[in-house]
Amino acid sequence: MIDVTGAPQLSLGITSNGSNKDFEGVSWDDKNRRLLVVKERNPLSIFEITGFVDGDGQQPNLNVSSITPHKFSNIKLRDFSSITYHDESGHLILLSDESRMAVEYDFEGRAVSALALWRGFNGLQKNVPQAEGIAIGPDNSVYIVSEPNLFYVFKPAD
Repeated sequence: MIDVTGAPQLSLGITSNGSNKDFEGVSWDDKNRRLLVVKERNPLSIFEITGFVDGDGQQPNLNVSSITPHKFSNIKLRDFSSITYHDESGHLILLSDESRMAVEYDFEGRAVSALALWRGFNGLQKNVPQAEGIAIGPDNSVYIVSEPNLFYVFKPAD
């Protein structure tokens, strides 16, 4: 069991309307000391939260800002299922279960690369049914979790 007593906590309350189309993914950017949060849709949104864990822990200097749409206006994904920040490149990787894609973006919102999660691509025998989480390993392997209880590993080409 993990004891979170005394750990920083945050209630966003930005857009929650009780639907299942609100906050879907979160990633920590240690270099820039910010939390990145994606909203699934209506509208697709990426939020940047700074000041959450800085300071003396008493009263954080919290700043919540949307980095969409002004930087990420050309995203063609249907939804956001997850986000991960890649420390090495400074890029964001956004996962969409409806588009069946993981797309890497630089921080100006330009697509850099994409990973298709469709049958016949990247060694897949079937479409990834409902991709919900993504992480990048230290060797740049891409890890994706999908419902129902599926785990995929995509290794970078040599």
